Amino acid sequence: MSTIATLMRGSVDYAGMFPPAGLPFGRALDAYARYLAHPHAWMLGSLVMSSSVLAQVDAAAEGLARVPRLSIVLAGDFDTHLDVALTHAAAGRRHGRTTSIEVPPVPPAEITSVATKLPGDVEAFFETPADELLDARLDAIGVCGALAKLRAGGVSADAFPAPRQVYRFLRGCADRRICCKATAGLHHAITGEYPLTYEAGSSRTRMYGFLNLCAAAGLAWAAAGEAAVTAALQDAAPASFQFDADGWRWATHRWSVHETAAIRQDLFGSFGSCSFDEPVGELTKLGLIEERR
Repeated sequence: MSTIATLMRGSVDYAGMFPPAGLPFGRALDAYARYLAHPHAWMLGSLVMSSSVLAQVDAAAEGLARVPRLSIVLAGDFDTHLDVALTHAAAGRRHGRTTSIEVPPVPPAEITSVATKLPGDVEAFFETPADELLDARLDAIGVCGALAKLRAGGVSADAFPAPRQVYRFLRGCADRRICCKATAGLHHAITGEYPLTYEAGSSRTRMYGFLNLCAAAGLAWAAAGEAAVTAALQDAAPASFQFDADGWRWATHRWSVHETAAIRQDLFGSFGSCSFDEPVGELTKLGLIEERR
């Protein structure tokens, strides 16, 4: 398997329902079905859907049955939506194969009780802001064998965590051997100034590139310090990221194909994006994958 395939296989969780795309559930489901037939479908991960639309699943059961992996993000009243998501997960293949449930920030004491309610074949991702409760939340996640989730952006500039906050999150996960995912603001391969939404005249802000985040995770996995991790997150030069048959590098730091597979398995499994075309298109422009139609 090539280096870029090792890094990107199954890494893009399609979240077309969420901002800035904000597609209705049916359109997001149709888009995911198209992406499953895409020449670069090997990059596609879960379909991410909100628990707020689970009432629509009966009408969409045939389409969902073709979804290999479904991740449900809890929204609205927490207890109610958790119960609905658990019922949906128990419905089996007819309503799509639910492989994970994504939980918004909850007090550390609630993490274990929520995790124990999930079926054994459903993973729990707990959103973990880099605030004063970061260590307590990660401790609880580690104890119950769950996974962590980083919100890396949004549709306003203040939704993007500072590099040091991202470092604290990745360092905390690496130290506790917790695998994580990231979501929001990760449409682009390389860190840079990008529009916050798809609307004409949208304001712009600095967004993290998903290759930057992969490099930051690789550095945290290798026990690098804050300076290196934050530098990788902020590097806007595509030339800093080099791939060959045996591995890849950012600046002077290099990871073999074997190490890349370990990073994906042990620390950074995937990232959510409301676009699949943008990550594919940007990797194509960088010459890292072939253009296919």
